[in-house]
Amino acid sequence: MCANESRCHGKANCCCPSPTSRLKKPAVLMLLSEQSLHGYAIIEELQELGIEGAEPGGVYRLLRNLEDEDLVESEWETEGKGPAKRTYCLTAAGEDRLLAWRGPLTRTADLVDEIMSRIETGNQ
Repeated sequence: MCANESRCHGKANCCCPSPTSRLKKPAVLMLLSEQSLHGYAIIEELQELGIEGAEPGGVYRLLRNLEDEDLVESEWETEGKGPAKRTYCLTAAGEDRLLAWRGPLTRTADLVDEIMSRIETGNQ
């Protein structure tokens, strides 16, 4: 919990770490398991999912790291109007890593459910 809870908690400039920002990596892998996407589309999808911290600099840095880990690969798409776009796709290793996230994500979801249940029970 943040030290300034009474002043900032829940506001846009709140200093509390966002739990959703920690889901950025598995979320990107999940999105790329569905289809190849260019970077800006990944950012938009992350924002639609409600992943906080999905700013371009951080997302492109994550994509470079995922490429370094051989979890995604990219190629430049130069056809069509406008500037060239780098399109990202999931590798076989990326698919394996995404499947490995299932256990930790399931445990996290169960924990969140338990915490929410206790909060609701305590507030009645």
